[in-house]
Amino acid sequence: MQNIEKTIQSILKKFEVKDDYEKRKIVFWYDKDKTVDTEEELEEIRIALAENEKHIKLHILNNNFFETKKLLEHDDKGSNYLIYSPQAERENQSNWLLDIQLYSSRFENSKISDIKSEIGIEGYDLDKFLEQYVKFFAKNKRVSDIKKLYNPDWKEDKFVLGLLAVLTKSPTIDQREIVRNLLIISLDEKDNTIWSDIERFGLVEGFQTMVSRHFGYSSEHPTLKKLYLSFIITHIDRNTKVALKTYKQYVNRQSNECEIFIRGWLDHSKDSKQFDDHCRQLLLESGKKTRNKPDINVKQTRC
Repeated sequence: MQNIEKTIQSILKKFEVKDDYEKRKIVFWYDKDKTVDTEEELEEIRIALAENEKHIKLHILNNNFFETKKLLEHDDKGSNYLIYSPQAERENQSNWLLDIQLYSSRFENSKISDIKSEIGIEGYDLDKFLEQYVKFFAKNKRVSDIKKLYNPDWKEDKFVLGLLAVLTKSPTIDQREIVRNLLIISLDEKDNTIWSDIERFGLVEGFQTMVSRHFGYSSEHPTLKKLYLSFIITHIDRNTKVALKTYKQYVNRQSNECEIFIRGWLDHSKDSKQFDDHCRQLLLESGKKTRNKPDINVKQTRC
């Protein structure tokens, strides 16, 4: 353990305040990351707790669930306890101590607990989510940026938007701004540094889910170029009588959101140039593929 003194002090803080219903304090510590390295460290924690004015007892939970339940609910119903487990917490349906945990407290000493403490996340609902994206939080700057955006009401879907907003340097978790900031870089995934980060941190599925829900975009083999083209085709479908022919497959379900998105990009004083550049590139590529004039002139999107 890197700093056992700090860990001991953090444990003791958990015993400082009792809720109105508590006659004694029970704290569970599931040390799944094995932050306690040796028996000597565990003994040092035991001694520090026993010497505290609250006379806290350390009990090791290691598949002895019945023994632990009997201890807390029958043999010793008055002492303060730190219940330490060197294993991860069991699922609710197989956790014999769940009823006790519901009126007890928890202590964490892991990367996830540090992340939660820094951002200000309460409870344990997001623990598995944070574990899934722990690589994202390895850099302090990203943790600091997500902290500025974080809202205690966030569920997993909003947290994904937060991660994407940080990567795209968006000041809010607005889907339109996230997508625009991504597409501005490049429509080619290989040249898009933001997309590389989205892939590196395992956020591709989250991004595709976001654009599907918000813009109605779906594709068997989604790409950034197809996504951009879908906005253009959806815009044309709403505003012109151009025969879309084979392009009809690119019309998105949430056409109103797509219209708001593309209008916002077209009217943006700084970013509209990149929109035109992308259009010209698509037109050029389309001409090369057909060796004729393409079915749709992309410049018609400026309706």
